[in-house]
Amino acid sequence: MLPKAMRAERHWDFGDEISLCLVDDEVVLQRTEDVLETLVKAFRTQLPDDCNLVQELIDERRAEAAREASH
Repeated sequence: MLPKAMRAERHWDFGDEISLCLVDDEVVLQRTEDVLETLVKAFRTQLPDDCNLVQELIDERRAEAAREASH
């Protein structure tokens, strides 16, 4: 549990999920939601606009299932 003053300073709400990681021998606390948002933004900038990773994964799984069914 984090002190109310610390949560207020960072605009975190009671019950927010917090991630803790070690960076250069320092403990870093971040809201898990913010960490995920940062990761999504980073990955989106690396992919072409017409890329649909979900559809690619579905297509790969269907092709794999078809190969398995044909054996």
